[in-house]
Amino acid sequence: MRVKLILLILFLLFGCAKTRWYKKGATQWDFNKDEQECLKLAHRTAKEATVGGKKENLEVFITSYERCLYQKGWSKISLEKIKQPSRMSLAYIDKNNVLCGLGIRLDLGKRFLVVKEEKKIYGPTILHSFLIKKEKTFLNIVFQKSLQGIFKKNPYGVGEGYYIYDSFFSKKDPLSWTVYFGKFKNKWVKCIGAIYFISKKERVIVVISEPLGFPRQKIPWLGYSAKQIKEVRLFNSKWLKWLKSQFNITN
Repeated sequence: MRVKLILLILFLLFGCAKTRWYKKGATQWDFNKDEQECLKLAHRTAKEATVGGKKENLEVFITSYERCLYQKGWSKISLEKIKQPSRMSLAYIDKNNVLCGLGIRLDLGKRFLVVKEEKKIYGPTILHSFLIKKEKTFLNIVFQKSLQGIFKKNPYGVGEGYYIYDSFFSKKDPLSWTVYFGKFKNKWVKCIGAIYFISKKERVIVVISEPLGFPRQKIPWLGYSAKQIKEVRLFNSKWLKWLKSQFNITN
């Protein structure tokens, strides 16, 4: 009975309409989270509407489900009215928590949160970015596809005010990276930035950052502490290994 109810609900909600739930700036992860909360509420409300509370009132379920999503800021919109063209979707997260795009698969593991997903065209380039949080770690992953020119192979550069711990670049290798640390908005951070060249028209940029301890005993002529260097070294060992494994780099 429960299976039939669910199938009927899904058919009534989605089967006949070329629409989807939409909220500006929200991601699929945001919808999945809100939907689970609304489903629980709808099941409870539908049971309360029946005698004995053992069966579920289908009409009440659908009304409660939709009202809940509307209250969370979602609305039904025709697929034709969604402004983002399908060609701008370069990547997606599958059911196994793997970020897939442009032939690349990045295993995100468990316990992560998609803080922001954004698609846009900047000049002749399509950008599809994901800002992902895992506990105290932030991963900013950007898939890029050029519609006209080609990407030149360059080292991963960092802005002024940062200290470079280590870096690698070779025109013969598809992956270039830089490990660096410094102050960002008055807080110390340690980061690794990498560019993986898939082809002359496609590449992936990954920036991983974590908080870095405050330098209580600075090395006078350097401006940072030995303890910070130790933190950066451990950070480098962990995330550089992860990057190379994701892009199948063996050296």
